[in-house]
Amino acid sequence: MKTLFSLLAMACSLSGGVVYVVSVLRGHARPQRITWLLWAILGVVYLLSALRSQGNVIYTFASFIGPFTIFLLALKYGVGGTSRLDLVSLAIAVFALVLLMFTKRPILSILLCLFVDAIGAFLTINKILKDRSSEPRIMWFLSALGGAFALLGLHDYRLENLLFPTYILILGLITFTLVRSPQKA
Repeated sequence: MKTLFSLLAMACSLSGGVVYVVSVLRGHARPQRITWLLWAILGVVYLLSALRSQGNVIYTFASFIGPFTIFLLALKYGVGGTSRLDLVSLAIAVFALVLLMFTKRPILSILLCLFVDAIGAFLTINKILKDRSSEPRIMWFLSALGGAFALLGLHDYRLENLLFPTYILILGLITFTLVRSPQKA
């Protein structure tokens, strides 16, 4: 049953990535460049962490493919990347990634990764608050659903294995809610 949940998590993640890619190519989504750069880098880090801690490798691999592809598309079709907020956010994220290279404690590594991920999320949420039509709603729902399935697919419920899928579940729900919410005047 855990394998089924892992496969469902992977399917949600991959489907969300496909939805986003199609939305970008149709001109309906405008990815935030720094966000997707950070998420692509972190996809590699999360995958390595899951391999070392016996986390949900299938889901985490799927979580790398989408951000990497979307980052490549963001170079041409995306927004942001040069504002003061973008550059300061990137600098802070790079500093955290450098710290990550020197830490030997798995939980600290995961927390640093989640911090960098949250910087990317902040930039996308900031973009959404300015333009609520700049993200595909269904992708964020699929992200949240994938996080939920990933939690159900865990074989080991240690904190370091729970953090990433829980974060993805929460971020997906928050972002889905923001995209769905009408802009207030």
